[in-house]
Amino acid sequence: MMYKPSLYNCIVQNSNNDYLVYNSCVGTKSFIKLSGEQDIKLHELLLCDSIEEKELASISKANVLVEKGLIVPVEQDERYKLKMIYNSLVNDSTLELTLLPTEMCNFSCKYCYESFQNGKMENGVQDRIISFVKKNIKKYTGLNVSWFGGEPLIAADVIENLSQSFTEKCNLLPDHD
Repeated sequence: MMYKPSLYNCIVQNSNNDYLVYNSCVGTKSFIKLSGEQDIKLHELLLCDSIEEKELASISKANVLVEKGLIVPVEQDERYKLKMIYNSLVNDSTLELTLLPTEMCNFSCKYCYESFQNGKMENGVQDRIISFVKKNIKKYTGLNVSWFGGEPLIAADVIENLSQSFTEKCNLLPDHD
């Protein structure tokens, strides 16, 4: 098998003459510092056009470059991979709801300016949210609900009611592969 340095590697030399290497497609898990004589071979690998598997095997710690995504198989289409990552983040097909079951709070923070006049979410509002989800969920592959507010668990019955309804609606959907 043949390997190549990733298109998305960024290599910077610091004031101590160490090389800091990062892959912008992989993210923070790819970061590595190459320093001293022992890491010169690793730095040289990152500058090659192609690398044979036996050459990788002969260099100490070269497998770390593969594990971190800094060196990839020649046949890997990194542009396609990046496109898929982008699409999963930007074109996510999950219905996202942030719901406020109550404005009430039990913390009584000294700096708080809220008056907490509103109690928990009314049944009519819950019914309209359930209706919205029922009407629209088939357009999505998933549902993510975030509970927000003063202290959402003060209205645990609202959370339970809505959660049970959402679960029932989602369970009626055909599986998405």
